Amino acid sequence: MRLSEETPIRILMEECEKPLKIARGARRFTWMKNIDNDLEIIGVDRGEVCDIAQDRKRWRSLIMSLEAD
Repeated sequence: MRLSEETPIRILMEECEKPLKIARGARRFTWMKNIDNDLEIIGVDRGEVCDIAQDRKRWRSLIMSLEAD
């Protein structure tokens, strides 16, 4: 199942992937970079987590293993 073009989360995801003009000073730490860093910590990439989220048993086992740590 694919998200429709009008779905708010899809619009947000597309907006997050647009290149930004980098301002002077410290680099911006975006919401998407935060998500990617969290996924890197648990050893899962963004495409893989979408597949895992579709399978309730795999998702639950992933979440339970994170809570155990």
